[in-house]
Amino acid sequence: MTGILLTGFEPFGEFTENPTEKIVRTLELEAAENKVSGLHTSVLPVTFRASEIVNSLLPRGYDFVVHLGLHARIEDFAIERVAINVDDYRIPDNEGNVVRDRPIDPEGENAYFVTLPVREIESALNERGLPCHISYSAGTYLCNHLLYTTLNFIEKAGLHTRAGFIHVPPEGKMGFHRMLEGVKVVLRVLGLLF
Repeated sequence: MTGILLTGFEPFGEFTENPTEKIVRTLELEAAENKVSGLHTSVLPVTFRASEIVNSLLPRGYDFVVHLGLHARIEDFAIERVAINVDDYRIPDNEGNVVRDRPIDPEGENAYFVTLPVREIESALNERGLPCHISYSAGTYLCNHLLYTTLNFIEKAGLHTRAGFIHVPPEGKMGFHRMLEGVKVVLRVLGLLF
């Protein structure tokens, strides 16, 4: 296994902490302490630079990319299934940018389906009693932007990397330890021995 790239985001908007950053940092430490090989991590800015960072990492040839993002209006894991070719921000990014009705790639596909084993992930989370659902909209903010640009880059570069996105709720709706366990379940489905 070449490995798994796991990403989270820094805080944004009303959130002074982002559980996805905490998950990524915690798993990074646990992997080092337990000598788990194959996990590569990145905490991304809540700006367009997130896609640039990931696109610079993708040529390393990961087996899987799992992006994590915070969704304020859910109470369980949302396993995203599709990314659409539009930016339409409800709130500014962390550099103050607000983008409305703009294609991510004017010459790109209208949408991409994720290539992670969505149903297998759903089943594994359900077996552990961790609430989840499959989502058919990653929104039109930076989570969708990142997912779309990742899948777009993989296709255009002819990579064999499988990629997807999972939204988590705010900590008050699920609790950090359950979120952390859920992400470990996802990584185990993808072959990482946590």
